[in-house]
Amino acid sequence: LINIDNDTVGLIVHPLQCNTSETGLTSRVWISLKAQPSFPVTLPISSSKLTEVTVTPPSLTFTPTDWNIEQFITLQGIDELYADGNQVISVYLGPSTSADALFAGMTSSVLVTNYDNEQAGMALGMANCAAKSDQLANFTAKLTSCPQPGEIVTLTAVSQNPSVASVVSQPLRITSMNWMLSMSFSVRGIKGTASPSLFLVAVRSSSSMSG
Repeated sequence: LINIDNDTVGLIVHPLQCNTSETGLTSRVWISLKAQPSFPVTLPISSSKLTEVTVTPPSLTFTPTDWNIEQFITLQGIDELYADGNQVISVYLGPSTSADALFAGMTSSVLVTNYDNEQAGMALGMANCAAKSDQLANFTAKLTSCPQPGEIVTLTAVSQNPSVASVVSQPLRITSMNWMLSMSFSVRGIKGTASPSLFLVAVRSSSSMSG
């Protein structure tokens, strides 16, 4: 007499795609086994990018008595200071370990989109200045989010009214170490210009990676 086993060994995982956010949105993924093991089965769980999404707990264990009871993992989005856009990462399940050889080496994965909450930009202080003849007027510029590690953002001010005022400050170099500071540009009114005179200055940004 031959008893034919009709149980399929594997993992039941849902959902296979989910979302988190840098503002605190979390997701749960539910996991169980497709068949009953003879010995406990341990399933390690890891994130492909811990700076984007973390996973708790780091492993699940299923026993011969609770193999078909769903357990869950919690996915948490991590908030960086810099704008990097929405990031898609993988959460890896397995390979499983067990004294039951049929249940060793099982794997699966979940795709997670972590939604960004930073927006690259800058804020200007004293956007409207009056330039007096041969005197300085100052205004500030500040980034609204942190540059990525190793990134250098250069802000350059250009006078749009060169007959009224000229920019005398050098371009500002901003990194992840000083991005939160308001930095100053100085503009000098052209000598002989009627006082005070309004002027327009354009602030342009460019970025590069150090090293």
